[in-house]
Amino acid sequence: MRMCPNQISVGAVMDIILFGNQKEIGLQKFLIEHLIKRYDLTAINGSSLLSSGRSSDILLLETDSLRCVNSRSCLIILKNKANLGALRNIQGNVNVLVNSGNQRQVEAVARLGLPAITCGMSHKDTLTFSSIGADSSVISLQRPIDLGGGNIREPLELPIRHSAPFEHFPLFCLAAVRILMDDTDNLKLEL
Repeated sequence: MRMCPNQISVGAVMDIILFGNQKEIGLQKFLIEHLIKRYDLTAINGSSLLSSGRSSDILLLETDSLRCVNSRSCLIILKNKANLGALRNIQGNVNVLVNSGNQRQVEAVARLGLPAITCGMSHKDTLTFSSIGADSSVISLQRPIDLGGGNIREPLELPIRHSAPFEHFPLFCLAAVRILMDDTDNLKLEL
């Protein structure tokens, strides 16, 4: 097995890579705020480290440069301006969450042969909203996702309670993490 140069091992149950412009910090802040309530979390970006709990359920890495991934369980979340051109060495159970509205990224993920979890407002997307209301909405997983180790997550619905308007992409990211962590019991998100 070819290793990534300068590789470190953290031992997290799941690695999440926020890939794209590090100056866009809103997504990382949103994920930390919601994941830390449920999981032990280690979050790293170019200038800071946050660690909660005694173990590491989730390693959250934010980067604008990605060449190599070797992980037992990884979700790469593509931010709007992420460029997959340098990514060459991918090993392990890696899924990529991509906004279906970004055709350049959808095509790049397909060229790399990576399993894509598309998200958006189309009935063709893996994750979409089946309903959006004033104080509650529902995200729908429309097709099975391979969780690795022979485990498959069948389609499901994720209820969300909210008291204010929200951006869709961060919620798709949070839903994808919960689904890939196979954490779908009592699946309700409170915003």
